[in-house]
Parts: sequence; C-alpha cells; structure tokens
Amino acid sequence: MSSKQQRPDMAPRRPSAELARRRRRVRAHRNRHGPGRRDQHADTAAA
Repeated sequence: MSSKQQRPDMAPRRPSAELARRRRRVRAHRNRHGPGRRDQHADTAAA
C-alpha cells in the first residue's frame, strides 16, 4: 500500500526537478563561455 503511494509522488518530482536544474545549468555554463553563442544556442533550442 505505502509503496504504491511513494512511487507516483517521487517519480514526477525527481525528473521534473533534475531536468529543470540541468537545463538551467547548461544554459548558464554555455553562455558564460562567450564564443560560439549561435552554435550552442541552436543546440539548446533543438534539444
């Protein structure tokens, strides 16, 4: 009983938080580099 309740609660929260944090970090890290903004920006938009 408890296992079923924990699965749906932790499943949607983990990926949503990880994806949001990873996407923000990647954008900031690539923007900080400076050169190659167009190529990197296109990759982020496509992905």
